[in-house]
Amino acid sequence: MDNLTLPKMRDILDVRPMLSHGDDFFIMNLPFRAGIERRLTFPYRFAGVICLYCIEGEFDLRIGMDGYRVTRDCFAISLPEDILSFSWKEGGGPGRITIMAISEQMLQEMEFDRLGALYAFRCRMVRTSSDPSRATVTQT
Repeated sequence: MDNLTLPKMRDILDVRPMLSHGDDFFIMNLPFRAGIERRLTFPYRFAGVICLYCIEGEFDLRIGMDGYRVTRDCFAISLPEDILSFSWKEGGGPGRITIMAISEQMLQEMEFDRLGALYAFRCRMVRTSSDPSRATVTQT
């Protein structure tokens, strides 16, 4: 299994423009396109935090042992040392996600509370809604 650093992830995704702060933080809009799908399907361990928001399309996401079907308006978060993998349907339609990633170094500078985060984010994926009572958890 490969350890995925933030600079390596940014290079794999190769999307411009993006908002970034050196090798410690980035936000990008990622369109699903040929080639990217295959580069992210293998399991990776990421030493930071990744937040995903699906704008359109659908894909499968594994965080640790849990599998999720991510569709429009889903928000997912992975915490430090989680093992992640993505898979898109072959021949699936277009899609777009927004990704925010924060490096382990920046988390240490922010005095990130890992235990508190594990408690706060027991559920790693939710479907958002303009009606808060309709937010749901979708796990496969």
